Amino acid sequence: MPKNGELPMVSNVRRHLLTSTLLIGTVVATPAFAQTEEAPAEGEAIVITGSRILRPNLEANSPVTTVTGLETTQNADVTLDTFLNTLPQVNPAGTTTSNNPGNGGQSNIDLRGLGANRNLVLVDGRRPMVSASNQTVDLNTIPQGLIERIDVLTGGAGAAYGADAIAGVVNIILKDDFEGVDLRANYSNSMPQTDAREYQISGTIGGNFAEDRGNFALSVEYAERQGLIKAQRPFAAQATSTTGSFPTGSLVNSASNPYSQTTVNSIFTAYGVPTAQLPLTNQLAFNSDGTLFGVGTFNNPRDVVNFRYALNSPANPNLNYFPDFYSYNFDIVNILVLPLERYSAFTRGNYKVNDSFEFFVQGAYTNYKSATALAPTPVSTGIVNTTSTASGLNARSPLVAPGQRITGFVVPVTNPFLQASPDLVALVNSRTGDDPLLTGSGAAEGVRIGYRFLGTGLREQQLENEVIQGLAGLRGEIAPNWRYEAYYSWGKTVIDQRATGNVNVQRVQQLLEAPDGGVSLCAGGFNPFGIQPFSQDCVDFVDEVGVTKTTFTQKIAQAYISGQLAELPAGPLSVVFGAEKRDFRYEFDPGALFGPSLVSTPARPTSAPTASSTSSAKRRSRS
Repeated sequence: MPKNGELPMVSNVRRHLLTSTLLIGTVVATPAFAQTEEAPAEGEAIVITGSRILRPNLEANSPVTTVTGLETTQNADVTLDTFLNTLPQVNPAGTTTSNNPGNGGQSNIDLRGLGANRNLVLVDGRRPMVSASNQTVDLNTIPQGLIERIDVLTGGAGAAYGADAIAGVVNIILKDDFEGVDLRANYSNSMPQTDAREYQISGTIGGNFAEDRGNFALSVEYAERQGLIKAQRPFAAQATSTTGSFPTGSLVNSASNPYSQTTVNSIFTAYGVPTAQLPLTNQLAFNSDGTLFGVGTFNNPRDVVNFRYALNSPANPNLNYFPDFYSYNFDIVNILVLPLERYSAFTRGNYKVNDSFEFFVQGAYTNYKSATALAPTPVSTGIVNTTSTASGLNARSPLVAPGQRITGFVVPVTNPFLQASPDLVALVNSRTGDDPLLTGSGAAEGVRIGYRFLGTGLREQQLENEVIQGLAGLRGEIAPNWRYEAYYSWGKTVIDQRATGNVNVQRVQQLLEAPDGGVSLCAGGFNPFGIQPFSQDCVDFVDEVGVTKTTFTQKIAQAYISGQLAELPAGPLSVVFGAEKRDFRYEFDPGALFGPSLVSTPARPTSAPTASSTSSAKRRSRS
């Protein structure tokens, strides 16, 4: 486990595997290479994914891809999506091996690349508890030790299941007659670094009772995946895209009150820059010594000039593009693979009184922690005038004109750190126009800058997910070739999130607008012109730690009857009648993120009850 707040590391490349399996019980385990699935007995009826109608043997209207439970564990993957992403129907983008997947480190499946919310995940044909407002299912809640098989249906699923299954259905079939004890221990790492470790320990115990009329099984599991940042692998250390937000700070030029190109030429000529390399007024950023550098232009003779930072400094230029132009290499500190720690327990049981009455129950609990991290925060929050009635999510400044809104920071021309740079002062004084977004005009207008906060560290999110679900039902045969099933399930998901590295823009503006540059507010104040020291006192002044809570509650009641109406020349005419009611409630408490103005995206409290019900459904089949 990581120590002293150190971010755990992981790799998606495993070259060293150690797997131990112990099976004890009334069945004999065979090696993986010799295992085969027993075919259904002649005339035996089974339920095919995509229909509740019983069909003989393996007959189905649409092609179904089936993988066994053993296949999902052979590679010692600690999350189920890692295996499923190898199937041709699955788009592996945005998974737990992505640095910013957008799903909070959850394990989702995306059929055909249409989105994880466009395919339906079922467990034994029933909806499990969801873990997002779009009702996607987190596969971390599925017990790998109890999986019998997984059916993947990508054709015609929408007709059977509705809009939730436009991309298809993933039906995870669990073992309902497990007997014995199954103990597993997996370990893997990446060679030759021997980092990126994964651990998994699981145990399943079950057995029959009441002369084999009942069965009970319990599965528990612990899994851990260490994180890995991109700097630890050369192939990922340089960003493949660019950014206009620099930790050095940069000038924002105004078309209506521009900086003088003549002044720019004079300043950079004094630096010794050749005429052909002189930057334009919208290509200026700050060195730490008070001078300016030109950020260059892509695929143009005008390259980066007067750049006075080392290549391995916190300015961290993206070497894929430097010195053609400057872009901050934000990827070097991003996570390559998300860390994970998971505890889970799953139990199920069934008892058959007679052919007409079989009771079944199921309970599940999962708790896991994961984390995401992105490069230090770029400024993106809006700033309005102090008299504005705009949303409180915007910062306020008298330097912004009434009725207007800007993004980034605005610095008064009296700021002592600005005045300490003769080149910057000359450039600011060269303005003669009037920017309608700012108060004042000409050289008296505030100075707009772009900035990325290194001082507050990475934008990190620590997430803890807790998922609980219980289910009880009754099924049986009411007449020859006629069956029924009815069940009720309740589930709850709670996601606690702690976000660090956010910046309160209002407080930053206070530092910039203070006559002493903020020295009276925190030790050293805030100098945005170049990469400058930023004291812990100032970090504490501007830093915002956001704590949010998201809660989902789901209730499902379902009943159906299926059977054969008549025997036709082409085969039996089978039908199914059913009714279902689903209630889903979503609550989001943004906590501190619902505040004055954060550089990270602000949030609003949300509460949304929804209900979905189907009064009747009818399907028929002839074969």
